[in-house]
Amino acid sequence: MIREDKLLQDPLPEYVKIGLYLFDMFTIQSYKWKFSKGNLTYYDFSKAIDATDKLLSLGKKVRGHSIFWDVFKNIPDYVTALYPNETGLLTSKLFDHAFYMTNLTKTDRLEQMDVQNEHIAGQWYEEALGM
Repeated sequence: MIREDKLLQDPLPEYVKIGLYLFDMFTIQSYKWKFSKGNLTYYDFSKAIDATDKLLSLGKKVRGHSIFWDVFKNIPDYVTALYPNETGLLTSKLFDHAFYMTNLTKTDRLEQMDVQNEHIAGQWYEEALGM
């Protein structure tokens, strides 16, 4: 993983230059829902996209990390607030988010993407929706 804020600095910090020299693929963690700068109706993953585009311009491959992170502390408050009174809206927002992220990254930006990360460490969505 590489810190997106450091990757987007000009000039690049030395450790980023070393990483770019040594590695061909990088993981961008700002695709995690909790890092969206938006809200329940408007997502903002511009930092992740900017970092991805920067790596691609340098000829590097990019891996996205992670559409859903099923650990309570890593889910945005505006999502967890939907439980327990609005589970129908919660389900709808999960689908919306998956489609949004797929459309955002399907333009050959990413080599790989985690859809669900660390499922053993947390299963908040499944528990909230009774799955």
